[in-house]
Amino acid sequence: MPLTADAHPLVQLVPTEQALLQRVRQLVAEQIGPDADRVAQQDEFAWDTFRLLAREGVIATAFPRAWGGSDATTLLRVRIIEELASVCSTAASIITGTDLSSRPIVAGGSAALKDALLPDLASGAKQAAFALTEPGAGSDVARLACHYRDAPDGGVLISGRKKFITRASTADLFVAVARREGGPAGAKGLTAFVVPRHAAGVSVSAHIPKLGWNGVPISMVDFDGVAVLSKVRHLILGIPETPLAAPPPARPVRIFLAALGPEMLELAGEIADGVVLNWIPPESVPAGKDEKDNPVIRQTGEIPQFAFEPKPHWEIGEKLGILNFEVGAKISGSGFAFMKGAGCLLERGLIAFMLDTHREAGYTEVMAPYLVNRDSMQGTGQLPK
Repeated sequence: MPLTADAHPLVQLVPTEQALLQRVRQLVAEQIGPDADRVAQQDEFAWDTFRLLAREGVIATAFPRAWGGSDATTLLRVRIIEELASVCSTAASIITGTDLSSRPIVAGGSAALKDALLPDLASGAKQAAFALTEPGAGSDVARLACHYRDAPDGGVLISGRKKFITRASTADLFVAVARREGGPAGAKGLTAFVVPRHAAGVSVSAHIPKLGWNGVPISMVDFDGVAVLSKVRHLILGIPETPLAAPPPARPVRIFLAALGPEMLELAGEIADGVVLNWIPPESVPAGKDEKDNPVIRQTGEIPQFAFEPKPHWEIGEKLGILNFEVGAKISGSGFAFMKGAGCLLERGLIAFMLDTHREAGYTEVMAPYLVNRDSMQGTGQLPK
């Protein structure tokens, strides 16, 4: 079923949302599309586009009605992004960036924090930036080095560097992700804080040049002992170091899950036509420091018994010289392997096995060209830039 002006292959929008989507199409045809080439000429924040989207209520779709938003469904926001990206990746990024930086506050902020921040963010009077990516880690949360420690006044002090932060130069506040100094390693123990742009110790670099995708500049952001006071409730959410006594709806969740997970689950719920999905872990899920604290729920099949202690595949692969995780981590990040020799043969064999299995199950294999034309690039929001 093709996309049309009033239908979607999965879900029908309600009339009010259809009307807003139609208005976005009009803006795309009359203003955003014709202005896209100008926006793409220099990497300065596209204020005209941002103000237009704020004035038309498109920015507000990312926020609850109680704080000036429109409580738009995830599906509507996805449709809006599709329309904007078809002519201007900058306009689409303004919406996705607003969603990414605001969802942690919506999902985990206190009522007082929401009252103080969300109305201005929903109206476009202020902007937030999501400060996650770091040098040496990228967006791999397991390797984030930005940290916080307790301050004498009862608050915390945040230190660290963030890189490639979109809209850092225009943001009024940052949603900064940090781990407790000396706390759990890996993806555990991350907490998000709201940090005002002009707080002492916050510095933002000049714009970092990019090859394309202008109109939403990126910068480095440094936090040098930035004081975040607990009394102003700038804590958003994080992994509790001890089990919380609060009921499940008030429990913090991991910052990256809070920012992205609810959106995907909400959309899945809409597609499932009213199925209610609960993304809060149930009481039966124990609190733990690492995977060793995870209980075994069930096992399938028989576990083979050996007369020796078997080694994990990564140790065998490294000993054979067909896997190199150290080089893989340098190139791509933790969890990636650099393969050579028989390791490459094994990888291709697994790929062929997967393709053969699915082809035998009735699926059709497709290989698309690597090079595409301008219409394909514009249709996916990759042009103009």
